[in-house]
Amino acid sequence: MPPNSERTEHWSLPIVTRFNHAAGTAPYNGVVAVTANSKKISQEAHDSDPHYQETARQCAEVAKLLKATAPIRIDIRRFAPGSQFALFDVNVKPNMTGPGRPGRDDQAYLSALAATPIGWDYSQLLEAMLDGAVFLKELRSVHLPEPH
Repeated sequence: MPPNSERTEHWSLPIVTRFNHAAGTAPYNGVVAVTANSKKISQEAHDSDPHYQETARQCAEVAKLLKATAPIRIDIRRFAPGSQFALFDVNVKPNMTGPGRPGRDDQAYLSALAATPIGWDYSQLLEAMLDGAVFLKELRSVHLPEPH
């Protein structure tokens, strides 16, 4: 998440875990709702595994390096139980599907699921996104680091 009126630095929403993969891949959310195969990690799991805390720090650092002015989603993978996580996909335009339309109450994207442990529902997440919004003039003046 980008800085906003409450936070001066980039920060990470709580981590969401995916399960019930088919051949190592999560099914497309048009076939299986994200809420049916994803859940927030428990506070106990987060607190007892320093890899979760380090990964959240790394994700915030990636957002800072990219000078993200809107939420991004970073996909991570753990290759063995208890191992470190590898950050492997930075989504600068994450899916924004949210509940609210009839028959789609179970349709929430991963960032919306990640916001629930801090007490935000979908509309509160959207409000937080607006709180951190910047003007297009400011976006045009952003200079990203040169690739190595």
